[in-house]
This record gives sequence, structure tokens and C-alpha cells, in this order.
Amino acid sequence: MEVDMEDDAHRFGVSLDHDGTTITAVETRAPRFPWTTCPGAGVFLGERMTGVALADAARTDNQRDHCTHVYDLFVIAARHALDTEPLTYDIRVSDPSETGRLAEIDRDGETVLRWTFDDQTDVSQALRGDRRAFDAWTRKLPHPLQEAGLLLRRGVMVSGTRFFDFPVGSAAAGMRHMIGACFTYQAERAETALRVADTIRDFSNNPEKMLSGDDDDRRAGRPSGH
Repeated sequence: MEVDMEDDAHRFGVSLDHDGTTITAVETRAPRFPWTTCPGAGVFLGERMTGVALADAARTDNQRDHCTHVYDLFVIAARHALDTEPLTYDIRVSDPSETGRLAEIDRDGETVLRWTFDDQTDVSQALRGDRRAFDAWTRKLPHPLQEAGLLLRRGVMVSGTRFFDFPVGSAAAGMRHMIGACFTYQAERAETALRVADTIRDFSNNPEKMLSGDDDDRRAGRPSGH
């Protein structure tokens, strides 16, 4: 099973092998990543998850010990390991406007969920204010839509990265409020995790370039809407 994702600041992939019930190997790809420590998260994931039952994939470790995005891909790969047809999710988060913001997720080309929030500038604050409502809404969704709901929430969170511009070579430890949030921000490696140059892409006008290998669009005059 192979699962890949791309957004403004990241591109990662996970390959998961299994025997029908147990994970036999996990390999990861990191074509584009924001911190020098990010690729190491794949090795850590493989070491921790090889031999784990597919059914236990999401319950074996604390997600915060892993790269958020690689772990998400791993869980999706395990959940869909026995699927026989491909599956595609597309997530869109609008730019700030006077009317608020809109987040949508498509599954195989069909919009299945929408979420609106009022905050016009700060995505992290907007989601924090709506988190309980969002979580309650997700839990009440029909089971086939709960995965989409969780991914939509992740998309809203990740969309905030396009509003940050870290100096190249700066250490992740400078983001003190993030310590413990993921593999890179663990206290034992945040000091040595340095910001990578030229990691932001703007797919606003060319969303079809995502996962195509043609990601030459750099940050433009307006932030990306995808």
C-alpha cells in the first residue's frame, strides 16, 4: 500500500507492506520537508511499526512522537491496506476574507464535507476556538465520513504554515510553544532541527501540480489556497 501527500510546506509518502494482518515493512519518502530532522522520522516510524497488527496501527504509539504527516499517512495506509481500488482526498482551505474561511474535502472528486470558521487571519486560533465543536461534529458523522472529517481538520491546521516564514537555518527550539508536538519538536532534537531553505510552494493557480513532481511554483504574492 502506498500513500502520498503534498501541501504548501511538505511532501511525504509511505509504503506499507503486510501479510493481510500484520505490518511487515514500512518505508517512507520525504521529497520536500521543512526541518533537517524530518527525514529521520521515517526510520523511526519503520522501526516502531514493523510487526504491528494492521488493526492496531493507530493505537500503538503516541502520534506526537512521530512526524505528524508521515504518521497520518501510515495510519491511512494501514486502514486501507486491504483496499482494491485507489482513493484520493483533496483538501482546500480558503484565504482570509471578510466573510470568514471555508475548508472543504473531496473524496475521489466529490466534495463530502465543508467546515466554515469566522477567524480571518489566524488559522491556529480559529481552529482552537472551534476545536470542541469540530471534534463533536466529526464524532457525529457517519462512520464512512469520520476519516474525511479528521483529514479536513488536519488540512485546516496545516494551512496555517503558509503564513509563517522561518529564517533558513533557525532552530525549531525557537518555537517553544511547539515543543513536544511532533518528531522534530521533541526536546531532544529541537535544538538541532534547522529550517530548510526553499520549502514553500504555491499551488493556488495550479493545484493539479500536487504530487505530479512538477512543483516549481515558489511562494507568490498571495498565500496558497490549497
